[in-house]
Amino acid sequence: METISKIADFCDPRRTYLDYYYRNRTVITELSTIDFRSEHALDLISSIEGHDIRADGYDKATWYTTIPVPYNSAWTNILSKHLPD
Repeated sequence: METISKIADFCDPRRTYLDYYYRNRTVITELSTIDFRSEHALDLISSIEGHDIRADGYDKATWYTTIPVPYNSAWTNILSKHLPD
């Protein structure tokens, strides 16, 4: 129930659980899930930009937003305090 409550603060829990299940074939049991998609999102942005954007100082990218956004993992603490709603 705690996980559902936390997810409900940011979005529709039903859609979140279904989306996560269809992507990973597992159910979210806690919010500390492993970030394994950011590398692929960074590869996608690099292919669209036509060069490897890792050279610009980015080492990860969001995959949970409508448009993938590159970021540096050193910014994680700052970004986690300013999540979009």
